[in-house]
Amino acid sequence: MKKYVLILYFLICQTVTAQTDLYDALVPVNSRDETARIEATKQALLQVLIRLSGNRELANKPAIKAKLAQAERLAQQFTYKNRPEDGQLLLSVGFDPDDLDELMNTLSIPQWNSNHATCLVWIILENSGQPTVVNLDEQPKIVNILQDQAWQRGLSVIFPLLDLEDMTTLKKFADTPNSAQETWQSLMTRYRVEILLVARLSQTSAWEGQWHLYLANKELSNWQDRQEQQNTLLGRGLDKAVDTLASQTITIVAKESVPTPVATAKETAPTPVVTTPTEKFTLQVTNVPNFEDYIKLREYLHGLGIITDLQVQSMQTGQITFLIAAQGGKAAVAQAISSGRVLVLIAAKEMIYRFVR
Repeated sequence: MKKYVLILYFLICQTVTAQTDLYDALVPVNSRDETARIEATKQALLQVLIRLSGNRELANKPAIKAKLAQAERLAQQFTYKNRPEDGQLLLSVGFDPDDLDELMNTLSIPQWNSNHATCLVWIILENSGQPTVVNLDEQPKIVNILQDQAWQRGLSVIFPLLDLEDMTTLKKFADTPNSAQETWQSLMTRYRVEILLVARLSQTSAWEGQWHLYLANKELSNWQDRQEQQNTLLGRGLDKAVDTLASQTITIVAKESVPTPVATAKETAPTPVVTTPTEKFTLQVTNVPNFEDYIKLREYLHGLGIITDLQVQSMQTGQITFLIAAQGGKAAVAQAISSGRVLVLIAAKEMIYRFVR
């Protein structure tokens, strides 16, 4: 049970990271001096703009190059840290979301909406004879590479549990390759995801990959690639997937400016728009024993339509505590929950609920 809880916690953390860190960046630096910090902050700003837009070609646009000079002014915080695996000094830069959204609006840069989309990554390694599906227990390095690349591009990813049901799916695909479409649709249904990235990797003189990208149960794209290094092949595959998704799911942020009407003596001035304040608070849910139930709960909370940020603060067996930011705060969320039958109130003041399975 303890191992299962750790796997569940790992998967949950993956689904919220891309949402909470969209406006943050990590850049390697050689020192803590001002010159290095200024240059690294420019790189960090470009990294975040690419993540928000899904467009890797931004670096070549003259207007973007000019705006990079304002990177320090747009930054909210700087933090130095060392990378655990090799001690490399990193500069962590956090940017103001409103300022960057305004910058993208000014430059008419489309912003792709990846906030609530989660991608299941199903990679089959075939170089050892017996096909193996990449997972945290057996291929942690590959998982880390793909996680890092996904974070850089603003995509939330999860990896298969590889329980009995998943192994049955893998065997079915191996026995009847022509049923691939049906197989992948069943995986997307099980993991409650809209995006599925499938790859078959093999090694001869170099690493070769056959990639398939599915969106909403339909194949969006497929391609082949060949690289000397496995890491390069993995990074290029994920980049290609995000490039394709961004081109399909872009939400245009830039809007035409409309002159504000001026009220005459006989006209009534327009009523000011009142924005609902956003409040952060914790919400605890019990009776969530497995990953499938967590997925259902996460979708339900996002479906309320007023939650702007959802993070896992802590978890125990069958119990999850979320840190939530919501328009209208506790009262609005409590009211929205009370209109349904998914969560049953246990303690109103502490915002504790029981999940009805």
